[in-house]
Amino acid sequence: MQKVITVAVLAGGLFFAGSAAAQDAETSNDLKCVSVFSLAAAQQTEPAAVMGAGMAVLYFLGRIEGRVPGFDVENGLRIEAAKLTSAKVKSELIRCGGALKSKGEELQAIGRSMKSVPDLKPDT
Repeated sequence: MQKVITVAVLAGGLFFAGSAAAQDAETSNDLKCVSVFSLAAAQQTEPAAVMGAGMAVLYFLGRIEGRVPGFDVENGLRIEAAKLTSAKVKSELIRCGGALKSKGEELQAIGRSMKSVPDLKPDT
């Protein structure tokens, strides 16, 4: 019985260690998106482009905060930004832009399906 408990505890530890590593990779990817969209916003002159990049930054920061409340974003950004090269910035913009596009399409589909919901008006 003791062996079964020991194996279960070890297996549980491996499960949580694996999910922490996956979480770190996902958080790392979101930090890269924050970094590249921040760079993009700083290089834009069109107000709409600056706002779009700013909204992207907020989206990815929200993902991080939702996944890891209290996460040290500044430290995480320092680590991830130090790894970026010009080529990486371009590839990360493509990857992160694709993620935003997918989420935008998902929200549009939800919006279309919500058209059938009756308008809710506050009681007056």
